[in-house]
Amino acid sequence: MDLEKELIKIIEKKRKITFNELINHFSNKDQNEIIKALDKLEDEEKIVIEPYLPKDFNFIKYLKDLSYNLWFYLVILVVVVVNLFVFIIPNVYPYNIFRWIFSAIFIVYLPGFTLIETLFPSRSELESLERFGLHIATSIGVVPLLGLLLNYSPWKLKLEPIMFTLTVFILTLAITALIVKYKVYKNAYKK
Repeated sequence: MDLEKELIKIIEKKRKITFNELINHFSNKDQNEIIKALDKLEDEEKIVIEPYLPKDFNFIKYLKDLSYNLWFYLVILVVVVVNLFVFIIPNVYPYNIFRWIFSAIFIVYLPGFTLIETLFPSRSELESLERFGLHIATSIGVVPLLGLLLNYSPWKLKLEPIMFTLTVFILTLAITALIVKYKVYKNAYKK
């Protein structure tokens, strides 16, 4: 029986298994062979490899580890860059191209991204293409709703209130998603 079939059989039997448990089960096999077989199975979408945190991994260590939350720092970076382009950097030729690009990401992708990451923190809940489509579709739905709420507020639809509302919305959901993902990863293999 080849290694991939054995891996699938063990994973189906246990449902959740750590990498170290797999290594211990296949003590006669090379660790690199197991890694290649797992990568191949994940590429073929036969298994889903979920990250999890060791027991001694607290929230501060989690924040410092970019392998878990690089997305969070990229969201913050895009939000800061967009606010710089809108409020500080002049809207002239070479800079306005970057302003358009980052603003498009800020409006069409980030609100939905942070909302979907909060609602579906685990990679196994949605496939990558579904997740990407929901990011954009949710953004297209959420941004007009925020605009509608602003229109009936005392601040009306002006640049500053729109930027403030979107920035607060995105950052609040990004922080919420970060905490939810931490809890999901931390509790992934509790028995």
